[in-house]
Amino acid sequence: MTSYRLLVAAMLLLPAVAFAYCPEPTEPFCIQWDGKKLAEDQRAFKWCRVEVETFVSELANWAKCKQTEAVEKGNAAVEKFNCYARGESLCM
Repeated sequence: MTSYRLLVAAMLLLPAVAFAYCPEPTEPFCIQWDGKKLAEDQRAFKWCRVEVETFVSELANWAKCKQTEAVEKGNAAVEKFNCYARGESLCM
């Protein structure tokens, strides 16, 4: 029972930070194609345009995710610093 209480106490001391995983979107393959193919094939052109628009949208979401991740890391650092500033010795 004592180890259970110790575990619960340790969990309460940990900063409540859940770092997000932000996978970077990959550039659409179609922009590597010969520009002539896109100019001549309307179907390929439309498909590639949608792929590029999706990529740009995913980049915006990725940037927001990275910003959130940076704020969380900053908050964790401040929390740890404040813990030490209060004179505590077990700061995570």
